[in-house]
Amino acid sequence: MTALWEALDRVCGKRLNVMIPILLPALEQHGRLKPGLADRDRVFAITPATIDPLLVDVKGRGERR
Repeated sequence: MTALWEALDRVCGKRLNVMIPILLPALEQHGRLKPGLADRDRVFAITPATIDPLLVDVKGRGERR
């Protein structure tokens, strides 16, 4: 999830969720991500309310690229 979030310049969970169906296949096609089938299904099924708690540790670091 962090790679997708970073690829979209750390957008909010609601915006990230909308972009997952577009972004994940593109990153797979270009060899940037290689999730397993089960992981891929979980990413497509995730809700915006679940995304933000998953990223709370990364957001708290305050790192910026």
